[in-house]
Amino acid sequence: MAVVNVKKEITKSSFTCTAATSIGTSYDKDKACTLAIKPVDEAIYLEPVFLRLLLTSVSSATKITMRVTIDSGGDECIFPDTQATISTGVTTAGDGMVGYSISVPWLATAAAAETWYLMTKTDAGTVTVASADLYSYEQAE
Repeated sequence: MAVVNVKKEITKSSFTCTAATSIGTSYDKDKACTLAIKPVDEAIYLEPVFLRLLLTSVSSATKITMRVTIDSGGDECIFPDTQATISTGVTTAGDGMVGYSISVPWLATAAAAETWYLMTKTDAGTVTVASADLYSYEQAE
């Protein structure tokens, strides 16, 4: 049996968060961030390891719950509801970030293109998701 060395490289993929303003205490599918994971007729194998959200306009919120789905309605979760405490800025309390450690391998081989949807909600008050970055290992030869 031959041994094959597989090199893993970490990559950063950025969600598009143009509508993720004034996020409140319930999920709103119209405010989801989106990430095109793969184009049509390509296969992909990812090992997501970390998701970082940068926040602005933090008002009374102390925690963010997120979920990632493969449907725009928010029903088909691939990362379940996970809550994190907002780390607010030292000099600007209205800015903050949350980070999520993720360990869910993902294999997509279907002919269709695939998009992931990031949905967020707060424990109180509101926030704006300024950016969301997914860090993953991708299999490379």
